[in-house]
Amino acid sequence: MTRVIAFVDGFNLYHGLSSQLESDPNSLPHNKVDLWRLIENHLLHDYETLQGVRWYSAIPPLNWRDPDQAAIVSRHTWYREQLNDTGVSTRVSSFRKTTRKCKHCGKKTKTQEEKESDTRFSLEILEDALYDRMDRALLVTSDSDFIPALYSLKRYAEKRLVDAVVCPPIKREGAGKEIQNCSRKLFSTKTRYMRIKHLHNSLFALDNCE
Repeated sequence: MTRVIAFVDGFNLYHGLSSQLESDPNSLPHNKVDLWRLIENHLLHDYETLQGVRWYSAIPPLNWRDPDQAAIVSRHTWYREQLNDTGVSTRVSSFRKTTRKCKHCGKKTKTQEEKESDTRFSLEILEDALYDRMDRALLVTSDSDFIPALYSLKRYAEKRLVDAVVCPPIKREGAGKEIQNCSRKLFSTKTRYMRIKHLHNSLFALDNCE
């Protein structure tokens, strides 16, 4: 059997599903996806076995004075607990304060950015390959920042394969196209697609959702 580990860019997937819900509000009853069930039932081939699912995200900054922000943190925590209960390994980083400068007017603005998630994502792909924990990786992301990790994987663990996974809304162009093309070019693999019907069949029970 071919051993598969899925690497899920949590924020990337969340915003992809949110975009789908905005364009077609009735396409999904809820965006709390049971990742293990989705991947095992709908994204694997018959000769593959799911060895693990890694979910990478960050804890949003908490401000109890802002009810909307507190609700976001509560939902994020609830979802992480549900994933843990199903066997998904959640990799949680944090936000850090930073200052951005507008390239047009020069004005500086204080903000918070997610840190470490992308680095952990890339390093653990290489680690799982080099320590012979998998034969194939499924990348659930449209972030081209992970492309250097794919080139490293090709150089140092050439027997491992990588498939990109596209989530709704499915677009022919855009950021996700670059990493899809890279995985096909380096590993001669085919892109896999999440379908709306797959997502419908892979939701946590709605009565448990907060």
